[in-house]
Amino acid sequence: MVIETLIIVVLLAFISVYHGLCILVEFPSFNKISEMSNAERWIEALTHLPMYWLSAVAWYFQWISWQQISLFYFLALLGTGLMVWWIPFLAGPSQKWIATYKRKYAGLRPAFSSQSPVVPTLEIFIHHFLQLLVLSLMILSFLK
Repeated sequence: MVIETLIIVVLLAFISVYHGLCILVEFPSFNKISEMSNAERWIEALTHLPMYWLSAVAWYFQWISWQQISLFYFLALLGTGLMVWWIPFLAGPSQKWIATYKRKYAGLRPAFSSQSPVVPTLEIFIHHFLQLLVLSLMILSFLK
């Protein structure tokens, strides 16, 4: 197994544990899962966590078709994160997003200080950073 593949597998396992903890366990000033119903938390866990683990297995066993699917999954996931968090942060959020942000994310630690009414939280920033790292390694692995 190539070292890049091992790093991808380890990062995928880490992301799944990180995401699982952030969905199921409340950490004061880091996440606010009390704003989510139990059903919402389990739906999020059951839609993301199996794909993380399936991706890790695909990369470990070098299943090319599933590796490609996982690459597109992470591309879509990161694209969604860009649309939901980073474009509103950089270009200005809608009033609806500001109201949602205040209700769900007020009081959480922002990733950095800003004058924007919507700042990605530290939890989201770490999650997107890890996704970008894994996606970059996946792409580099395919380019070899």
